[in-house]
Amino acid sequence: KLVYIYLIHHAEHEPDLALLSINTIQKSLSDTNPQVRALALKTMSGIRVPVISQIVSLAIKKGVVDMSPYVRKAAALAIPKCYRLDPSQSPQLIEYLSTLLGDKQYYVAGAAVASFLEICPERIDLIHKHYRALVRKSVDMDEWSQLAMLRLMTYYARKCFPRSQLSDKPRQDTSADDFYGEST
Repeated sequence: KLVYIYLIHHAEHEPDLALLSINTIQKSLSDTNPQVRALALKTMSGIRVPVISQIVSLAIKKGVVDMSPYVRKAAALAIPKCYRLDPSQSPQLIEYLSTLLGDKQYYVAGAAVASFLEICPERIDLIHKHYRALVRKSVDMDEWSQLAMLRLMTYYARKCFPRSQLSDKPRQDTSADDFYGEST
């Protein structure tokens, strides 16, 4: 861990030394321990040397399909870092993000929502099929993910839900029990 932390902090000042360590970090992406894989992914995405953006994108691709939710969460958090390194990687990163938004684990989905809001909040079409599941998961998410979800839900509601016209008569066609539209 200390080597990785040192590497992240000094990679910008000594990019050649950072590039020499990439091969070792890539080997850690295949370790049996999920914490080591996640740490390797975090470290690789934290090295701010634009030359390695393609390698970071491949590491994220591997992390997105990892069996461990801890590694998938690290992959979701690495997406904005890779985007900052090289915005031309955007199509692949958005594809990975689309996969992570539909993840079954609430902490992976929460990290994916935060990444979504950072790199492509205008791509609301990625949210449509995952919206209800994300809303259900928001109860279990940590505080930062819940804040991201609230921002997403507000943005989504303003873009996708029709404005209702205020009238004097209460509407009779909806009920509180059918809030999620599951009774149909």
